[in-house]
Amino acid sequence: MADSTPVVFKFRSYSLARQRGELARLRVIKGPDQGSAFVLVNTKATIGRGEENHVVIGDLKASRLHAEISASSSGWMVRDLGSANGILYNGVQSRQSRLKTSDLITIGETTLEFLGPDAEDQLLLSAPREEPSAGAVVKSPEGSKAPARTLSDPFGLRPKALVNASGAGKNAAPGAPSAKSKKAIKLAVAGGLAILTVVGMDFMNKEPPREKQRKISSSQSGPTDLASLMPKIEKPVTSKSAEMFFKQGFREYREGNYLRAMNQFELVLQLSPDHDLARRYRDNARMAIDEEVRSHLEFGKKTLDSGKLRQSRAHYEAILRLLHTDQANPAYIEAKDQLEKVRSEMEAE
Repeated sequence: MADSTPVVFKFRSYSLARQRGELARLRVIKGPDQGSAFVLVNTKATIGRGEENHVVIGDLKASRLHAEISASSSGWMVRDLGSANGILYNGVQSRQSRLKTSDLITIGETTLEFLGPDAEDQLLLSAPREEPSAGAVVKSPEGSKAPARTLSDPFGLRPKALVNASGAGKNAAPGAPSAKSKKAIKLAVAGGLAILTVVGMDFMNKEPPREKQRKISSSQSGPTDLASLMPKIEKPVTSKSAEMFFKQGFREYREGNYLRAMNQFELVLQLSPDHDLARRYRDNARMAIDEEVRSHLEFGKKTLDSGKLRQSRAHYEAILRLLHTDQANPAYIEAKDQLEKVRSEMEAE
């Protein structure tokens, strides 16, 4: 029977707090899986297009078994496993290379950023890295060149019109947006404000006082302070770090990433135990996770009974990811047992 101990957990977003048992992570900054993260909880993992890998990438230009990443007493290393196209290490063809935090590994059309155990929490929580444009480079702390980073706003809603409103064109004067940019800013701010107003009312399940309702004016011509659009916090936040974690949790909650949202709200409560709003969102996120786990259990059993072993395996593995910090949970134990049964049947085929 195959060992059912998890090796890698995949997340749909690569801006997340350090996970329990995490040894390193790979963030997909380019390719079909862009925006996801693979958290390694074992010292060895294979990478490739085939489902037998620990890190499965949906890249048709990657080999089925492409590369291996492993750790030893001397550090982490990536090694090509005889693939057709090889690997690029920081843009240079390589068969085997030692890895340090922020190094880039390219497999086919997929670029992975390696974050080792020495990666700071701020880097793990940093906003998604934009795909670098041609010729856009910045110097890394080690003095090497790496693609430029851009931090997005805490809500992930800030339109490019606001980010680029400083007139970044060749002939534009600094601080002088074009007429087209100004119009885009007005529309983006008005639209974003309307969306956040509705979302805030839905989350709080109450209508804001009439005298505090924000009027959206067509004459609005500048960026709005997004912090003012957050739901009103009943008690003041006593830490800037707590405020940052709450904003990140709010964004994850709104996007339906309840596990990451719950982790962020837990961090807020560690810093500010009286943060009632963070506690409310954390409890709601926990209930959403419980519902998602029940759904995976139900479909895992149905697909197993109908002989759809790969689909069943995916459902049970999803439960292990959702509950990997609560391994005493009966649902986690059941999913682990069922996963062993599925893998045993797959080996017997």
